[in-house]
Amino acid sequence: MEICTTELETKSSELIILSLYKAPTGDFNQFIKDLNDAVKHQYTPTADLLICGDTNTDYLNESNQKKKTTSLIINNINLSHTLNFGTRIQTNSCTATDNTFVDNSKINLSSIPPTINGLSNHNVQTHTIKNIYATTHKIPLKQRTRLTGNETIMNFQTLL
Repeated sequence: MEICTTELETKSSELIILSLYKAPTGDFNQFIKDLNDAVKHQYTPTADLLICGDTNTDYLNESNQKKKTTSLIINNINLSHTLNFGTRIQTNSCTATDNTFVDNSKINLSSIPPTINGLSNHNVQTHTIKNIYATTHKIPLKQRTRLTGNETIMNFQTLL
């Protein structure tokens, strides 16, 4: 499993975004262990946690045992899945293997229907978090400019 975490400081709290990927052929028990460890490491009651990514667990199939096992960890920290439409569409199947998990009481997440991206069989999801306001820090910006003209272009070509 691959995991990347981003922490954003907001005016009211800290937002932790945990992005993950589990290969379709990956060991599911190892995925559950790694997910549980990541959640234990990242979760704090004062921070807002958002988990997103491709778990290769179909959330459209209510009887899916992998969904139930994954949901135990997710629900334990008051998160729930947000997508109820197919995100991976193939000729004979439609699954929701890409998902976003949030605490709906803390994060006001709006979602739009999937967008076909044409690059893979996974559709694009776009989310907007409506109640998170990031803090801003003024960072001095260093900027370099280069003047170009006939003389500088000829000089460059000569140096080649």
